[in-house]
Amino acid sequence: MDCYACDQEATASCSLCGNLYCGAHGDDICADCLNPVNAAPSGAVFRISILALLFASVLALWLLVRPPSIPGQLSEVSLPDPTPGPGPSVSSPTATPTPIPTLPPPATPTPTLTPTPTPEPTPIAYTVVEGDTFYGIADVFGVDAEELATVNGLTLESLIQVGQILVIPTVASEATPTATPAPSPTATPVPTADGPLEYTVVEGDTLYGIADSFGVSIEDLLAVNGLTEDDLLHPGDVLVIPQ
Repeated sequence: MDCYACDQEATASCSLCGNLYCGAHGDDICADCLNPVNAAPSGAVFRISILALLFASVLALWLLVRPPSIPGQLSEVSLPDPTPGPGPSVSSPTATPTPIPTLPPPATPTPTLTPTPTPEPTPIAYTVVEGDTFYGIADVFGVDAEELATVNGLTLESLIQVGQILVIPTVASEATPTATPAPSPTATPVPTADGPLEYTVVEGDTLYGIADSFGVSIEDLLAVNGLTEDDLLHPGDVLVIPQ
């Protein structure tokens, strides 16, 4: 018979696995059984051993916590309650009355002063009349002209019309001032040698105010100067006054 690992004649049989082997591939047992890798247990055997060890540990712990009762052994041992014997008589101490403390009179709560609320600012509605300007209205009510225009969504260059309602920003006060229209400036015509009258615009002038001062219609004043009602006047502008 040949060796399981080579073609030489087998000289012995392995007592563990039964393989026939020659002198070069074994001594008391074959070379495979001598190999540490083959000698180690398989994965299944290792897992089973671990599970068995874990089960034995849990069982031992359970027996330690709750050991089984032995037949004839009492589960509980009742100990007799000790009966106190006669002892030396002890005299009862005499109770000393404790004085009752006198309570101080309840403190009178101090009233809390509530501050008087400050009245909220109240805006004033003002109706524009002929000859009004932002500066004139702001001066009457004591407010800033630019703030007056901003509150109403306008600018100082915007044109205000007669009958237009403006909101006057004011602070809370005891009395509301009465709006007095600013007087329209007196138009001073500048005569020319051989031509129509010319007028130089000053601060606060409006087209309606100039037309009224010279006794002409607003339409004629606009037509002669090539303007419309939406055009803005600036100090220093020169207007021709129709005759």
